[in-house]
Order: sequence, then C-alpha cells, then structure tokens
Amino acid sequence: MTFRLFRTELNKVCQQADLNFLLDEIPQALDQTLQGTTNVTRIVRAMKCCSLPGSECFQEVDLNWALESTLIVSRSECKYCADLKTEFSPNLPTIRCLPGELNQVFLNLIVNAAHTMQERQQVEKDTQGTLTVIHWEFVNQY
Repeated sequence: MTFRLFRTELNKVCQQADLNFLLDEIPQALDQTLQGTTNVTRIVRAMKCCSLPGSECFQEVDLNWALESTLIVSRSECKYCADLKTEFSPNLPTIRCLPGELNQVFLNLIVNAAHTMQERQQVEKDTQGTLTVIHWEFVNQY
C-alpha cells in the first residue's frame, strides 16, 4: 500500500468515525465522569457519617461536617423545591454529643422544611424557594 492510498483510507476512516466530534466530546465526557465520581464519593462519606447507628457513646463532633454531610444526604429531598444556601461559622468548636442522633435531628429539620416548601409551591404555584442553613458561634460575654 502506498503512502497516498494509506492517507486516503485513513481520512475515510476518520470521517466515518467523526474524529473531530470524538476529540471534542471525549475530554468533556471524562471530566463529567470524574465529577460524578467525586460526587458519589462525597455522598458515600456523608451517608457513613449520617448512618452511624444509635451509639450510646458521646463523641467529639464537628458541627460543620455534621451539617454538611446531612445536607448532602438530604439533597434529593430539597433539589426540586429549594436552592440550598449555607452560612457556616468556620470557628465553631467541636461538641460532645451522640453523632447519629444529632444528624437525625438535622435531617428531620431539613426534610420538614423541604416538605413545607413543596406544599407551598403546590398551593401557590410558586417558584423554587431558598433553604438557608445558618449557624454561628455564640460568644458568652459573662
């Protein structure tokens, strides 16, 4: 096979395979795959944190992580009725508590808020609202 014939055949194959399309789409597909893998990793970690069985032992808990992981787990409950906004204090100390029970309280509050927003949307034919989760550090001045 001559070089010219090889080049002609190679061009035909590239056109049939739509090589330009593939060169454009494959990097995007890989980026989306990596982003999806990162999201699944976050969800699995959050579920591990939130699904701690009713431990009877008090533990040191980072409130930011407890709330964040609960929000990740409950996201499917909120995504069609509310945009989620968070304002977390970066300086919160850890607290001693029962982590599973604390996460359950957070989950109940978030799900109840989402259900209330869904009901309002159905009655008032309203647009998506905003669910804002705020916590801050209380400084005792006494």
